[in-house]
Amino acid sequence: MSFVHPGTLRSLSIVGRVVWVSSMGVGVRFKRLAKNGEGSLMTSDMKGSQSYETIREVGAMGKIRKKRIRWEPSMSGDVEKYRLYWSEDGMVGYGSKYVDVGKTTEVVIPDDVPSLPMVKANLVFGVTALTEAGNESDMAKMTAEVDFVVPDAPSNLIIEEV
Repeated sequence: MSFVHPGTLRSLSIVGRVVWVSSMGVGVRFKRLAKNGEGSLMTSDMKGSQSYETIREVGAMGKIRKKRIRWEPSMSGDVEKYRLYWSEDGMVGYGSKYVDVGKTTEVVIPDDVPSLPMVKANLVFGVTALTEAGNESDMAKMTAEVDFVVPDAPSNLIIEEV
C-alpha cells in the first residue's frame, strides 16, 4: 500500500496483510516499509528528491493466551454458516457486533476474530446458524471472562561490565 504520511508529507510504501474483513471495513497488520516490493527499505519523496532509509521490520505484538469457543452443530440440514456475536455490555443480540465464521463449529479467539476487542472484561457471546436464504436461528448465548490485554514491555535494557 502506498500513501503520503500526513505529518512529513513523505510518500510511503508499506507491506502488510489483511487480517480481517467485515461490513465495517478491513484490518491490516503492517509488516514493514518497502522499496519497490523488496520489503526492507522506505522510499521518501520530499520536494521531488528521492532518498532511501533502512528500517527494521516491525515486531509482532505481545503474546496473548487464546481461548476456544465451541458449539454443537445445528440439526438442520440447510445450514450454510454460523455467526458469532459478542457484546461488552452484558446483552448480546442480533444488533450486536458479529463475524461470520463459516461452517465450522469452533473458533479460537482472538485469532479467528481479529475484530474482537482486545480487553479484559466479561464478554457475552452468541452463536446462530444461517441458511442460504438468510434465515437465522435462535441464539445460543454464554458469558466468559477474557483478558486480551498485553502488558507494556520492559524498557531501557542496559548491559554493564561487572
